[in-house]
Amino acid sequence: MQKRRTIVYKFLLGTRVRTHHPRRAERSGKHEKGQEMASTGTPKFKNDAGVRRIEVGVKELECVGAAPPYDHPHIFLDMGAEEEILCPYCSTLYSFSNALSAEESNPAGALLLAE
Repeated sequence: MQKRRTIVYKFLLGTRVRTHHPRRAERSGKHEKGQEMASTGTPKFKNDAGVRRIEVGVKELECVGAAPPYDHPHIFLDMGAEEEILCPYCSTLYSFSNALSAEESNPAGALLLAE
């Protein structure tokens, strides 16, 4: 029987949220011990400063909470037609701004860069 890949969807306050599953990457052989997982192409944002609101230039993003190793599960957030979305784990409010590029945020430094 062929294994089916599934994406877990949670419906919180009418917002679509997709959780990140590292075990899926392990099964596909893309993740080896001591190596970083491949980027999904979706920018990841952190909130080390603990600010209430972060302005971003994208409507699809991943929230990681604080920088690793103090991060929460990486949550895919899709604003859709809305201009704001709230992370269900850390309650960071992400606001879309046309003035920012995909790699920018306000306050600056919220983008999590791969090392």
